[in-house]
Amino acid sequence: MAYIEIATADGHCLMVQPKRQRLLMFDLQDAAVAESRLDERRLNYARYRSVKEMPAADFGIVVTFAQSVKRDFSYLSKENFREIDKGIIELSKNPCPADSKVKHYKWFKGNLRRRIIGNYPLIYTFSDKKHSIVLLRLGIRRWPDTRRTAPAAKS
Repeated sequence: MAYIEIATADGHCLMVQPKRQRLLMFDLQDAAVAESRLDERRLNYARYRSVKEMPAADFGIVVTFAQSVKRDFSYLSKENFREIDKGIIELSKNPCPADSKVKHYKWFKGNLRRRIIGNYPLIYTFSDKKHSIVLLRLGIRRWPDTRRTAPAAKS
């Protein structure tokens, strides 16, 4: 059985079977990338929205993002960016929902959290002291548009 080893900045080594634990592997890869972006230069998200010609919004707290997240945003279509933008606005009003702290993120530096917005996982960190959110990674799109739905009821 083949394993992939993912090393964290805290010195932990996590072993994952890519065929059996596919979503866990994607999650850990996103967290490792997000952890490496903790020390990057940060940009103001409200200013970035104005460049994208989005209407003004009321953020409850300061929202910034790592500079490399700008590249992740550039790959999105306008519709997907609008959907993620709505999710970020909701996130700024409630930065710590109950399901945002993923159990296997405890091995990574920083207070990493994940929020699924549409089909994209958004990895961020939240600081109570500074009252700010830092967006670190817009994850790999996990679920295709053609998701299986429940079978139709027979009549």
